[in-house]
Amino acid sequence: MSTPITRQARNVLAVTRPIHTHTPLLTIKVHNLGIKKIYIEDIRKKTKTFECRPFCRNVLQYRTGDFLRLYYMAKASDDVCCQITSIKVFETFEKMLSSLGFKNSIPQAQSLEEALQAYHKIPKYTAKEAEHGVVAIGLKVVPHP
Repeated sequence: MSTPITRQARNVLAVTRPIHTHTPLLTIKVHNLGIKKIYIEDIRKKTKTFECRPFCRNVLQYRTGDFLRLYYMAKASDDVCCQITSIKVFETFEKMLSSLGFKNSIPQAQSLEEALQAYHKIPKYTAKEAEHGVVAIGLKVVPHP
């Protein structure tokens, strides 16, 4: 039996269901993250398999297997739900893009340099990168709960 997750939920939701009588409840966490609409489409098409950002405290809550609701607007049709398949931390966007392949995070880019520029033109990303490093969150598209 599945427990529905309400759309009004913010940040982390805990949905529990019993596995069987002798085990504790399984907790599924759903995190919310805003993203540009073009990247939501790339994730749906499975051409973008990593969401990458400067590292921040919120990422410390994420675990492999948790769910990530990526949204652009408040409408459900603008959402995409993914399961987190990996969380990788890098010193710089350049090292991250080289390691993961730039097309996996910025599918429209024609070169590593172009993908790197896409990150560096976002306000404050260069400063945050230098201060905290960057994180790449592996994504697998799943049906909305």
